[in-house]
Amino acid sequence: TSKGYQVQLERINYPSVIGEDMERVNVDVEIQTDERLRVRITDAVNERFAVPLDIESPPTQADNPLYDIDFTSSPSFGFKVTRKSSGAVIFDTTIGGLHMADQYLQFSTRLNSDNLYGFGEHEHHTLKHDMNWVTWPLWTRDHAVNTSANLYGQQPVYMNVEQDGSTHMVLILNANAADVTLMPAPALTYRTIGGELDLYFFLGPSPAEAVKQYLEAVGNPVMIPYWALGFQLCRWGYEDLADLQAAVERMRQYDIPHDIQYGDIDYMENRKDFTIDPEGWADLPEYVDQLKEEGTRFVIILDPAIANYDTPGVYPPLDNGNAMDIWVKDSNGQPIQGEVWPGEVFFPDYTNPDCEDWWRVECVDFKEVLDYDGLWIVSILAN
Repeated sequence: TSKGYQVQLERINYPSVIGEDMERVNVDVEIQTDERLRVRITDAVNERFAVPLDIESPPTQADNPLYDIDFTSSPSFGFKVTRKSSGAVIFDTTIGGLHMADQYLQFSTRLNSDNLYGFGEHEHHTLKHDMNWVTWPLWTRDHAVNTSANLYGQQPVYMNVEQDGSTHMVLILNANAADVTLMPAPALTYRTIGGELDLYFFLGPSPAEAVKQYLEAVGNPVMIPYWALGFQLCRWGYEDLADLQAAVERMRQYDIPHDIQYGDIDYMENRKDFTIDPEGWADLPEYVDQLKEEGTRFVIILDPAIANYDTPGVYPPLDNGNAMDIWVKDSNGQPIQGEVWPGEVFFPDYTNPDCEDWWRVECVDFKEVLDYDGLWIVSILAN
């Protein structure tokens, strides 16, 4: 093709292990830039869900790529990515077959070294991964730290520092639940339950260059305000406003730098977004104004789920959400009901453009009540 190659695969005549195997698979290779390679593996017959991330694909292949890609068909399909300058193999799926079923996609690859980093979010004792047959889930959830489990984020990307110090990164662009098993070979096996296998390779060769190339593809983080670099105090469990005020005063008493104070769900009425508890926190708006005059910023927490049990006219965020029809729905077109901090809730559908308008209006209206400086948005899935 003008961008690289297309390899068409047919399923090996072998009893199905999972069921609903893909009979034909396309492997599309795009030599996008000298430092970036894309290998997309997906069903040749049925359309699959693809992450809606617009990564620019040049119309023609790069002239002087830092890598080569080679294919093998025996005993099963596999491919290798090699760094031209050193001849180092940085990705090699010939270690194991490719499994492509409707709800089970898997590949294995050898790694150039055991210097492996990434695949968040989990709690590790070191940034470098333990390669001794450790399996990490990749799926966001509301789970406390101090555990060897999947936590609040999912970053299906890893960095491998090669034996000679050169560095590359690999992004597996898939948003489904997945896991990765790390093996002492060194090697890894990646499994997911949906979507497609869409791999992006970033050749660096330095760690900083690899990260830069990755960010050029997926987009840079939003630039934070300067004040957000300051010293911050955040906790859950203040009994009331007086308890929070006492914490602030203790910081000042002991000359501990304190630029930003947070308010967790403690300040809310019945833990509902865009509300203030009238019993223990009625004076919070005035206190926030005082903090700001004294040079301290204030950040509030907001949970995406919205309490759904109030009668019309009691809780405007619910009324407005109902009117704008912005909730996540089930297959029958009814809002999905869950249970989070405030009790029974609906979940805003942030893929709905109207939901963006609803969220913006609620945030602006609440800022008229409580003049916060920033939002701590707890957008992980929880129920």
